[in-house]
Amino acid sequence: MKAKKTAAAAETYRERAERRRRTRGTGEARGDGWQRTEEDEHLLRLATRYSTLTLHQAAYACRGGRIEAARRRVRLMTEAGLLLRSADVRWARTVVWPTERGARVAGTGLSAPRPPGERLLHRLAVAEAGITLKAHGYTVLSEREVHAAEAVPGRAAELLEAPREQPELLGNAVGPPSIPARAALQPADVRLSVVR
Repeated sequence: MKAKKTAAAAETYRERAERRRRTRGTGEARGDGWQRTEEDEHLLRLATRYSTLTLHQAAYACRGGRIEAARRRVRLMTEAGLLLRSADVRWARTVVWPTERGARVAGTGLSAPRPPGERLLHRLAVAEAGITLKAHGYTVLSEREVHAAEAVPGRAAELLEAPREQPELLGNAVGPPSIPARAALQPADVRLSVVR
């Protein structure tokens, strides 16, 4: 009896997974086979902003550290065509990055990044630094956001002016002490290099 229930549940899962693959539902409408949550959208935004995340970084930033919950949601978003994932690099375990469709759904204004390749360590280190700083209350601009702003005339200056108005980026007593106070005396682009 129990074997029949297990087989039926596995078949139901396979049918849903196949429907997600076939229709490439984004989780917005009924019938997609899943419903996208705020945490899923946050994960898409982070993956688009930082290019690549490990499953553990995604779990920490979006799922309160629950690895299995993050694994399930990443699997659903991969089947829906919003994320790509790979476990080819042993030391990094599972890494994810957005597809072009996932980047559009994220709504950050950034395009999908290239697959990680030889810059994987750099991407993951930048993501780790950004996620950690954000968790400590800092406003963080990713390397991709800064490059995109530099490509538009006048946008970089506008982007660099915003952090000056936020005292936590200047390293004073309002923000966490992880950035030294001398950052206030340096040019704004140097303060942003923390996430580059």
